[in-house]
Amino acid sequence: MTPHFVRFIKKCFRALGILEPALAFKRRFLPAEVTFRPCTPHLQVAVARALFELKASALQGDYLEFGIFRGYTLWYAQQIAKVMGLDGMRYFGFDSFQGIPRLKAGEEVGGEFAEGQYEAPRKLVEQYLSAYGVDWSEMELVEGFFDKSLKPSLYAEKKLERCRLAVIDCDIYSGAKEALTFLAPLLQTGTIVLFDDWNSYGASDDMGERRAFKEFLAEHPRIKAHPFGAFGNHGMGFKMAVEGRA
Repeated sequence: MTPHFVRFIKKCFRALGILEPALAFKRRFLPAEVTFRPCTPHLQVAVARALFELKASALQGDYLEFGIFRGYTLWYAQQIAKVMGLDGMRYFGFDSFQGIPRLKAGEEVGGEFAEGQYEAPRKLVEQYLSAYGVDWSEMELVEGFFDKSLKPSLYAEKKLERCRLAVIDCDIYSGAKEALTFLAPLLQTGTIVLFDDWNSYGASDDMGERRAFKEFLAEHPRIKAHPFGAFGNHGMGFKMAVEGRA
């Protein structure tokens, strides 16, 4: 079956209210060790390198990941940080748990990504994280499409003040832009931001995460980005400098 046909079937099952039972039936024959794994292994290397550098600094703040799919990178970041003895960091995973949202007018329609791609129900994500020993006292999942879930009230509600490390794995322009806009007040000099799909869409500066970051920096002249390093074929990291916020 083609990916488009699979997404069509899922949409039909959701409309009938039987998607979750169907997925639960499928998971009975799909062991966790097969499905709980990174989509892009090089991202894990970049996360480990970023945490190692942050360990050597006095920077404080939380870990924020936008677009977690099944939660592997979120889990991995917490495990590696604990091994390094990097304390005092909370972990937030933002995701719709319904996959990529409907592409908006002028967005990458017909590109590499499509509505519903990378769907993973929240219950399944929580099962994986629990099965692999996540520390829930330090971790929280925030559900919803970013245009609805990333509300200004979240800063006070979750006591979000500063970010040490952020992973932007939003695939498409709108998700990345919404994530960056939410992230802006939390950035500080030394924050590391990793883009998992930086070179998607032929590495065009006018599409996807590249477009979102270009616009974001133009809208926030006090925020500068310095290359932290590429990872794999698609990823890119930046170390941020924020005027007036050391």
